[in-house]
Amino acid sequence: MTERFVKADTTGLLLPVDATEWVLVLDSSTDLMWSRGFAAVKVKRWKAALQAATDFAIGELTGFRAPSVQERFGISNLTRHSPAIDTRFFDSPDSGWEWTSTLWAPSPADDAWFVYLNHGNSHWNLQYTEGFVRACAPRQSLGISAVPEGAQA
Repeated sequence: MTERFVKADTTGLLLPVDATEWVLVLDSSTDLMWSRGFAAVKVKRWKAALQAATDFAIGELTGFRAPSVQERFGISNLTRHSPAIDTRFFDSPDSGWEWTSTLWAPSPADDAWFVYLNHGNSHWNLQYTEGFVRACAPRQSLGISAVPEGAQA
């Protein structure tokens, strides 16, 4: 059985599922590369969180961003709880919540969407509230155009 998530190193090289050192995770269903952990060590207000995701870089790989609420909700694992994410691939040192780039339509100047790691659900919150952010980028925008020979995908 092929895993949906694939571990990757600092160059984007895909690694075997049993690799013990990795920094990125490829979601093979969306072709998005994700940061294994949070893009910033400390919690950030919404605008600062978006900037932290944009500033995130691994080795020579740049071009990351904060995910939309649909993208971030897509890597939640609703069969898990506290955290509701596959911890074989993603770090979750604090089962808090993560900002997304999606504004809340009724109040876009003040609110944005987040995904709650304990339960895997999403909701909106005030932009001045502090939270974590996980960075993502389409694999091709990182210059990783194809699965390297011999790697899993």
